[in-house]
Amino acid sequence: MDQLFEQQLRVMAQSLLVLVLPFAFLALENIKPAKMLASLNLRLKNPVGQLLRGVWLFLAVMALLFAQAIIFALLGLSDTSKVEAVLSKQTTLGLLAVLLIAPIGEELLFRGYLLRKIGLVASSVLFAALHWGFGSVQELAAALTAALLFGWYVQKNKLLLPAMVAHALVNAYSVVVVFFVK
Repeated sequence: MDQLFEQQLRVMAQSLLVLVLPFAFLALENIKPAKMLASLNLRLKNPVGQLLRGVWLFLAVMALLFAQAIIFALLGLSDTSKVEAVLSKQTTLGLLAVLLIAPIGEELLFRGYLLRKIGLVASSVLFAALHWGFGSVQELAAALTAALLFGWYVQKNKLLLPAMVAHALVNAYSVVVVFFVK
C-alpha cells in the first residue's frame, strides 16, 4: 500500500477516534444517548446566533494568533514552514479530516468532555500536545492559545457549537494560506 495513503488513513482513523471518544466516555458513565449532546454543551438552540458567535470567536482567536506570530517572528522562533509542509502533503481525505472531522471531534473531546473533567488548563495542554505532530513550537503555542480561548468561551457560555465553528474556520484559514496564498 502507498505510504502516503497509509498516512492519510491513519489521520482519518485518529480523527474518527477523537470524534467517538467523548461518547464512549459518556457511555461508560451511564449517560443516556439522549442526554449526551447536552452534557457536552452541544445545544442547537438559536443555531444562527451560535454560528455568528463562532465567527466572533474565530476573529478573536485570529487576533491573538496574529500577535503571537509577530512575537515569534521578532524572537526569530517562527517555524510555520513545518506546518505548511505537513498541510501541503495532505490528500483530499486528509484535508477533509482537518477541515470537518477534527474540529468537531476535538471540540467534543477537549471542550465538551475533558474541560469539565480536568479543567481549562489541563484540557488545553492536552489539546496542544495533540498538535505536536506538526513538529512546530509555534503550532503548539497557537494550539494552546486557541484551546484556552475556546475553553474559556465554552465554560462561560455553556455552548460548544461556536467553538466548533471557530476551530473549523481557523483550520480553513490555515489550509487557504497554504494552498492559495503561498
